[in-house]
Amino acid sequence: MNWFTKVLKVKPVPNKIVWWIGTDAVKLVWNYPMDFINRIRLFNYRIFWKIAHRRFNEHWVNCYNLGRALNDFGIPQEKIRIKPMGYEKIIVDKKPDSFKILFYINQRGKYHTDKNYRKRIDYFYGKRYYDYLQVHYDTVLIDGNADMKKVLKEVSCYIKVNATPYNDINRVGKQCLDNDIPVYVIEDWKNDFYDNIYKVIKWINIKKDTFNTSK
Repeated sequence: MNWFTKVLKVKPVPNKIVWWIGTDAVKLVWNYPMDFINRIRLFNYRIFWKIAHRRFNEHWVNCYNLGRALNDFGIPQEKIRIKPMGYEKIIVDKKPDSFKILFYINQRGKYHTDKNYRKRIDYFYGKRYYDYLQVHYDTVLIDGNADMKKVLKEVSCYIKVNATPYNDINRVGKQCLDNDIPVYVIEDWKNDFYDNIYKVIKWINIKKDTFNTSK
């Protein structure tokens, strides 16, 4: 079934709602590294939603930035609803033995078998920053299956990468802030890689010195 047939099958049911979470909204307006075949798929995806979005009454997103992505794509602002998703608030007695940097990359599903999927995930989660930083610092890499009660006791700061202006702080970042764990957000889309690395290393060293002084 091609995208045009799918559009024809979408019926204008009253109060029809679409949930947009993460990259499904971002890729409407942002080009990420991909091969030729996936560029064609992305083109078809955008054409499909250029037509299909009119069939829905409301478009729900979990943060303001994703709403901007939909609006920039052409979905009217009055149809976009911000519906923040709840998360598990975890408060721990944090006593890390050493200075450790937390990094989150969703490695589930097709991560280890599908090369194109892995490339997209690596891009959106900023794996190249992790690859660089883990050589120089003690890092903790987690995915969606991590035991956050244990993780939050072990780490001293969290590095979050926003690959596009439509990304926002995630659940892990909120849980860190709840526990007074400093969070540094790398706005990857604003500057080049080495400029961002210079800034984050400067921030990390300040936090590391503070950690060592307080022990």
